[in-house]
Amino acid sequence: MAVDAALGGSSLTFAYAVLKDLWVYMKHRRRHVKDLLDNLKYLGDEAGILYGRWHDNEEDIDRRAASIQRSRQHEAWKKVVSRLLDDYSKIIAKYRKMTGATGNQRRQEAEARKDIPLADLTRPVKPKAVIRMEDAKDLDVVPSHQNKLAELLRELLPCGVEAEAEAEAEAEAEAEAKAKLKRIAICGEAQVGKTNIMKNLNNWFDSCPPSAKLDYVIWVTVPTNLHEKKDVIKTIQESILRRLELTEQISTIDKNKDTISTELREKSYLLLFEGFSSSIQLGEIGVFEEHKHGIVVIETTDPVLLRSFGFDQKIKVEKLPHNDSRKLFDKIMEGEKLSKECYDLVGLILKELGGLPGVISFIAMLLKSKIDVEFWGTIKDKLTADVGESEDLGLGGLFKAFEIAYEGLKEDRCKSCRLYAALFPKEFTIPINVLVECWKAEDFLCCPIPTFPKARGDGIYVLHKLTELSLLENCSEQYVKMPILFRRFAIRTSFPGEEVGTSYVRSGPEIDGHLTDEEWEKARRVSLIGSRLEKLPMSPICKGISTLFLQHNPNLRIIGETFFTSMKKLRVLDLHSTGIQLLPPSISSLTALRSLYLNNCDGLTKLPPKIVKLTKLEVLDI
Repeated sequence: MAVDAALGGSSLTFAYAVLKDLWVYMKHRRRHVKDLLDNLKYLGDEAGILYGRWHDNEEDIDRRAASIQRSRQHEAWKKVVSRLLDDYSKIIAKYRKMTGATGNQRRQEAEARKDIPLADLTRPVKPKAVIRMEDAKDLDVVPSHQNKLAELLRELLPCGVEAEAEAEAEAEAEAEAKAKLKRIAICGEAQVGKTNIMKNLNNWFDSCPPSAKLDYVIWVTVPTNLHEKKDVIKTIQESILRRLELTEQISTIDKNKDTISTELREKSYLLLFEGFSSSIQLGEIGVFEEHKHGIVVIETTDPVLLRSFGFDQKIKVEKLPHNDSRKLFDKIMEGEKLSKECYDLVGLILKELGGLPGVISFIAMLLKSKIDVEFWGTIKDKLTADVGESEDLGLGGLFKAFEIAYEGLKEDRCKSCRLYAALFPKEFTIPINVLVECWKAEDFLCCPIPTFPKARGDGIYVLHKLTELSLLENCSEQYVKMPILFRRFAIRTSFPGEEVGTSYVRSGPEIDGHLTDEEWEKARRVSLIGSRLEKLPMSPICKGISTLFLQHNPNLRIIGETFFTSMKKLRVLDLHSTGIQLLPPSISSLTALRSLYLNNCDGLTKLPPKIVKLTKLEVLDI
């Protein structure tokens, strides 16, 4: 009994222990089952979020395909995400098989989520190294401009693109030793073809040999309609950033500068500026000397910029010689049969176009539209005329170039001196000493001490300003002349502080050198140089006239006795190379006259006694 009791007690104790362990075990497993359901729900939410995040990024990349593309890291991430989503699908499948329960693989897919950083999945698409300038005119028919392009390339590629590998290596080592940003100026007067040469330079790098390839060739047109320096700088910066496809990083001037500098610092680049301002430094834009693989080429007519900017090289573009002008014209006319009369007009027309390629191209296309001798003759007459509108010939752009250069003369005296030179006939070589004497007589010069040495000093200063801006051309040390086409606009421009239409120019052997009574009355300055003049009105009313040019009229032999009676404000009278034999008594009325030119008047043998009344006379050239 004791044994049985003992055995029975042991069995009960053992059974209790087993039941207790089973209860603990089942309780633990029950918690695991509950945790499994919660975790499965949580896993489903996370899988939905992961899927949504990936889907959003894929759509973003597709939308921005023009500026970014999938990187290698994108492929690595894609494998990770695919594996995680695949594992989740397998777990759900097993759970369904075991329990028959349903799961939601995409629960809360649309809820707010943190994106996978797009930068981890993509890399920027590198902008094209060169964007071709499709409007560039071919230089094949303009040898002088081809030579300028070759000169530019020698500056940019000192080794030559055909160099041997060893020579290139040496040049690279030498370049590294003295590496710095290189600056080159393309200079010359307006409309001479500088911009087209730069466009051809831009396009050359689009098909250049591999050894000459650059990371970027960037074209920037500097705005001329903005007056604030900061606005000009910001516009230039934004143009560069758009070219680099960094539009999203456009910000303030300082941040733009840092972005541009960072992007270009280690790059090989050519920065082409169409125009520039002498008040702006490259560093203010973000282009610095330490950009050792960078080259800047600036097209300019600004003499201040050329003096102060510190260029490593200046390449001057001249107007086309006649042969190049003819080749360009003939290329445009290619395939057209010209009559002898039209062919004979070509030389006369080209002479009037002043060797400016853009103007030659436009007029040639205009003439090509109608191969007719009468039409061509009309165009020639319009071009050779001293007066008349030029916009109808498509020269409005040239007029704008004249205006810009003219407005670049800050002082009215420089503007007046410039317009005064237009009183002389086209292609006329103007003696510098006579021009300065006339300027002084008209009080255009700054002469605190009114002596001729002081006046000549200021006159030379003004001449230097005018020739710098290509508003006058040096012919020699003693002569200047005015560019033909610019002269047309100068004649139509009023002197500072004066009314329009007070200067009358009737110069040239084909011109009838006569004015109406109304024109004489309005006139401030009259030029009848070399105009087949044989007689003058008896006593014109012209109380405001200050300059009268009658020179180079050998058939003018008589001046009426009362001709000068009303010209009490006349300061300059030029009669040289006329056929006059006497000066009329009314010469004594010219009490304001300062300069009188009678040289080469072979028929004039004596001066009238009343000339002593010209008490303000400073120059008498006999």
